Amino acid sequence: MKKVWGRLLIIFAFICGLLSFVPPILTGNYFFTFDGARDLIWVKNQVDFLKPSLIGPWGSITGVFFGPLWFWILTIPYILGGGDPRIITLFSGLLIFSTGIIAYYLLKKHLFSLAFFTLVLGFTSPAILSLSEFAFSQH
Repeated sequence: MKKVWGRLLIIFAFICGLLSFVPPILTGNYFFTFDGARDLIWVKNQVDFLKPSLIGPWGSITGVFFGPLWFWILTIPYILGGGDPRIITLFSGLLIFSTGIIAYYLLKKHLFSLAFFTLVLGFTSPAILSLSEFAFSQH
């Protein structure tokens, strides 16, 4: 009985989290910042113009560049969404939520109550929900 209530609470927290960050993205009410636009341009160059890159864009420090893995990963939602920035933002938000699920499975082997608390807090935390509403490569 205890496991059933725990699973129901996890599902409820997950649905509440999704319902709080998905509608603003789908309606276009989200931040589309310089970094998100830069990432989308890099992905567009790789997919539409067939110019794959082995080095990412410049960082804040002269001579330091980002790696290309994030741009390769973004090609999946770019292709599926036809280049729509909403899909890339939604993908970024789902990645943030998936880290909570991964943390739950890693922690539940050691201390179930901590894993449970981490997961529910991750799905309902205003800070995490606000982070998941815009595409940012550093997430």
